[in-house]
Amino acid sequence: MAGRILVNRIRLGILALPIAGAMELATTVLVWSGDTSADRDWAELVISVRYEAAQLTDLLALVLYLFGAFALYAYLARTRAEHWAIAGLILGVVYLVSLIVVTAIDTQVEPFVGQQYLEGRQSAFEIYESRGQLPGFVSLTYDWSGYASFAFFGIAIWRSRLLPQGAVILLGAFAILTPVAFTVNTRIGFLGYLLIAIAEMWVAWVIWRQLAPAGARSRVR
Repeated sequence: MAGRILVNRIRLGILALPIAGAMELATTVLVWSGDTSADRDWAELVISVRYEAAQLTDLLALVLYLFGAFALYAYLARTRAEHWAIAGLILGVVYLVSLIVVTAIDTQVEPFVGQQYLEGRQSAFEIYESRGQLPGFVSLTYDWSGYASFAFFGIAIWRSRLLPQGAVILLGAFAILTPVAFTVNTRIGFLGYLLIAIAEMWVAWVIWRQLAPAGARSRVR
C-alpha cells in the first residue's frame, strides 16, 4: 500500500513539469513577444496588468518545477543514474529558489521603475540596472546552477534507459537556444521554450504510463 501511494505521488508530481513548461511558454509568447527594445515600450509593459499576471504565472511555474524536479528524482532514485539525478536535483533547487527570489523582486521593482520613467524620471533605470550587480560568486552560482542541473538530469535520463533519450537532445537544444534569445533574437528563445515544453511532456507521459497500475496501463495501450 505504501509503495502504491509513493508511486501515485510520483505520477502526480511529474505532471508539474509539463504544466509548468506550458505556463512559461504561454507567458513568453503572450507577454514578451512584442518589441520592448525602446525604454518607453518596456516601461509601459511592466506597469500593465498582463505583466503582473505573467510574473505571478512564472512564480507559480517555478514552484511547480520544484515539485516536478523532486518527482523526477524520486523516479530515477532506484536506477543506475541515481547519483546524476541527485546532483541535478540539488543544483535545480539552488537555481529555482534563486530564480523565485529574483522574479519576486523584479515583480516589485520593475513596475516602480517603469512608472518613474513614464513620469519623466529617466534616471530610474539606474535602479533597475543596479539590481543585476551581484557579487561574482553569487552571479556565477545563479547563472550556471540551472545549466548544470539540466546537464545532470539529462545524463540521468540518458543513462537510466527507461526514459526517452530524444528528450535529452531537446534539453540540450534549449540550453543552447536560451542564451541566444537574450543576445541575438528573442524569437529563438520562444523555440527553446517550445522544445523544453515538448521534452517535459514526453518524459512525464512516459513516467505516467510506466507507473500506471497494470489495468490502466493496458487500457492506455
